[in-house]
Amino acid sequence: VVRSCLLMISVFITITTIPMYALVVIFIIGEQYQCRFERTFYAIVKVGGISDIISLFGNLIYILSLLNFIHLPYTGICSQVLNGIKWSSRASTNLTDFLISFHRVSAMMLPLTHKFVVFQK
Repeated sequence: VVRSCLLMISVFITITTIPMYALVVIFIIGEQYQCRFERTFYAIVKVGGISDIISLFGNLIYILSLLNFIHLPYTGICSQVLNGIKWSSRASTNLTDFLISFHRVSAMMLPLTHKFVVFQK
């Protein structure tokens, strides 16, 4: 009973997160940024956001299969594919976080270099 309740809460959170995150990513993709500094930062955020949305869909499908709301044919293979999506998206999220952090640290530690890149056309 507790497991089912936790899985249902997870489904609810995932279902509400996907559209909000998708809107953020769509907005970022639609924006045109003027300087290279913004383009680099938001390019990293776009790739990470798309990876996160794929991960959320993979998790949603996996949880729904655990709750027996959907039936996956070839359960073993589908489970392995969904686990692969989960773990690869986690690695992608970690890489995205690292790149954003590196971008921010390099902006603080090398402000003249970033100023040159930002104002160069």
